[in-house]
Amino acid sequence: KCMSCHEYGMTWKTNTGVRLWTRDGPNHYAGQDCNGSGCHTARDKMAMRRVVTPIVRTPAAATATGNAAKGTTISGAATGAAPRPGMTAGSAPSGPFNHATVMGQACVSCHNGTAATGKPASHIATTNNCQSCHTTLAWLPVTTVDHSQVIGTCVSCHNGATATGKPSRHLATSAGCDKCHTTNAWVPARFDHAAVAAHTCNTCHNGVQAIGLPHTHIATTASCDTCHGTLAWMPALIDHSSFVGNCARCHNNIAATGLPPSHFVTHLDCASCHSYPDWGVVRFQHRLTADYPLDHRVALACASCHTTNAEQVPYAAPAYAGTCAGCHARDFVAAKHPKTLKGQLYTVGELANCSGACHVYSDASLTTIARSQPGPRHRVTDGRL
Repeated sequence: KCMSCHEYGMTWKTNTGVRLWTRDGPNHYAGQDCNGSGCHTARDKMAMRRVVTPIVRTPAAATATGNAAKGTTISGAATGAAPRPGMTAGSAPSGPFNHATVMGQACVSCHNGTAATGKPASHIATTNNCQSCHTTLAWLPVTTVDHSQVIGTCVSCHNGATATGKPSRHLATSAGCDKCHTTNAWVPARFDHAAVAAHTCNTCHNGVQAIGLPHTHIATTASCDTCHGTLAWMPALIDHSSFVGNCARCHNNIAATGLPPSHFVTHLDCASCHSYPDWGVVRFQHRLTADYPLDHRVALACASCHTTNAEQVPYAAPAYAGTCAGCHARDFVAAKHPKTLKGQLYTVGELANCSGACHVYSDASLTTIARSQPGPRHRVTDGRL
């Protein structure tokens, strides 16, 4: 309440050294809060007027005054009406009416169109709590409207004449203003999308009536609700199952997340290794390339061969790049690979792919097989070299 701070005897000061307004004395409407007095409000602490002492006229003076201004009612009220509070019959105010004398009474008890001016026919539909919008210091203009006292629809006032109405760029709707707006804060509006037909977002989200596609958005003809929700615009839930084409068109670190700085250096498209929705699982198939000898007997990490974190492999034996020997040439033991019975041996180049050493020939013509090596040997699933 006001009296919690603005009470007699309070000595608080503002941070600029100005003393707070307080009750004039211990008996000044003691126990009654300032805001309920009918005299003061939080917006208008000076609504209180000086006390006006009514002037009581004698019958003779009243007659003389009546002759000077025929048709004028001396009492200050309409003929037959009760005197206003603070006045007596046959009296007239000598200045502004002192509303302190009507403390605790509703404005409409006097401002009823009879005892005093009442609510005009053109007034907006409200309750009769005049003090919710008006003050006794200055009845007009009304600077703040207490919408809790308004009983009409929004459009009955917000029609462009009585109060600001719907702007021309407003989206087409027949819903009442309070479906989206509040009197506390007109914007941002809380629009209820429940009644909006599916896949019609761009009828409003076109950059004019409501926010449309930003210039950084990925190129798409899909409706907004294909990826976005009305409850939370972000994050977007994108269904990649219907996408075709190069991933990098979107995943370029502008429209969508692209290659991080630590990513394997490659010119291949994302889909060569990744897939939706398990983006973190790498599914690259080396068997689809011409320079990789299929699977190994162990699951090799990419960096086991791609030691520079790039697509190109720095082979240990570059002369045999793309073959088993490219990495395993130094493991080759010629003595264990006889070519003929006469002591000829296979070379690394002849067995670059670890095949063709199964037979031992009788001579250099390689036409007659003298014997065969016991197998299997050098299959990727075989543990022996």
